[in-house]
Amino acid sequence: MMFTSLPSIAWGTDATLLRVMLKLKYKNAWGQYQDTSCVYIHIPKNAGTSVSLKLYGHTINHVPAKVLNVLDKERYEASTTFSILRQPTDRFISGISHCLNGSRASSQDLALGYRLRKYGSDPLSIACALVSLPRYRMFMLISPSVIFAPQSHFVCDKHLNVLVDHCFALERSPLVQSDCNTGDYQRSQVIPECLEKEINGIYAHDFMMYDSIPPEHKFVDARSAVSAIIT
Repeated sequence: MMFTSLPSIAWGTDATLLRVMLKLKYKNAWGQYQDTSCVYIHIPKNAGTSVSLKLYGHTINHVPAKVLNVLDKERYEASTTFSILRQPTDRFISGISHCLNGSRASSQDLALGYRLRKYGSDPLSIACALVSLPRYRMFMLISPSVIFAPQSHFVCDKHLNVLVDHCFALERSPLVQSDCNTGDYQRSQVIPECLEKEINGIYAHDFMMYDSIPPEHKFVDARSAVSAIIT
């Protein structure tokens, strides 16, 4: 399976061995939360840097909920957990934009951006070119970057059961128009229907989760939203 934090077989190993493996890969996974009564699961390209700064005063890493749950199940179950989901096609194009010229892109993502430039002159044309490739070739190209990991990878267990208490839709939040950094891409162009269809096939579960969020479930402000869901 592509985009996983560990090989799929590792999740079926002895629980103690799995915790050791995850502690080595995700150092300070729980330590990054000063207040564990409310745990925010940071999905890449979903305004997570801005939200974590508002909540904790510092940025947090992209640690999947299933990892936190395995490392300390009792603490995880005692916490109120939430995350922010984004329209999958917008997120995919935003990830490409990030790799091309993101100010906070890692050297690995910038190197990926360099390779992506051969497929088009802008994020939208590159996205269309990528989804027209044989699926295995596209996966081999983009899967080393966590930017393109499915949102379900961060908020679900290995069986795709949602592990977080609350999910908000990024596009419904006034924060998007104010001080949240969602990357260099904002939807201003008409997305080709064929691209939307292909992305739906790649990130089917992400579309299902995003579409299931109630229309009234808005993320208005980081602190007020957290206060509301805790109380």
